[in-house]
Amino acid sequence: SRSELDKRVKELTCLHTIGGLALDSDVSLETLCREAANELVSAVSSTANPVAIRVRFGDHDYCSPEATGSSPPIATITCGSPNRVEVFNLGTEASRALSDDDRLLIESVANRLHAEFAHRDEERQLAAANSRLSLLQAALEAASHSVVITNTQGAIEWVNPAFLKTTGYESAEVLGQNPRVLKSGKQEAGFYRKLWD
Repeated sequence: SRSELDKRVKELTCLHTIGGLALDSDVSLETLCREAANELVSAVSSTANPVAIRVRFGDHDYCSPEATGSSPPIATITCGSPNRVEVFNLGTEASRALSDDDRLLIESVANRLHAEFAHRDEERQLAAANSRLSLLQAALEAASHSVVITNTQGAIEWVNPAFLKTTGYESAEVLGQNPRVLKSGKQEAGFYRKLWD
């Protein structure tokens, strides 16, 4: 029927819009939550049975303009504690329940929001880790003492400029070598044991 087709178009439009916004890293999470609520209202509401949507994800809490919060939600879809989407009935049918299709649509949007929040959190953590690594690398390169980093087999993977200045070696000469390359033969075995202890 025409009304069923219109409903399916609204559902697909909702999913397409939220998916597109989630892919745009310039769209804030606040905007994503707001648009998700508004798109869900459009897709789930009907003239006879209007609803309001509240999206609570992370620190973001957005209600579609019609939501007053005075009545309990007719449905709550959770997606990773404490994330949830609440649906409020604004119609005259006090006992209105969500259809299976509406619940599935809301679950799909909630899962998409959850995935985007997790993705952006991972990106934030990765950026912080990269920043710390850059700071550590700058500190090691600026150190006035020689620094040598080896792998578990003892092969040199990195040396700082102070090492190169002290030893006279070039990086290419020592990378992949064992630190024994520095052994001059002028020191006793105990001297080298102390270096590794």
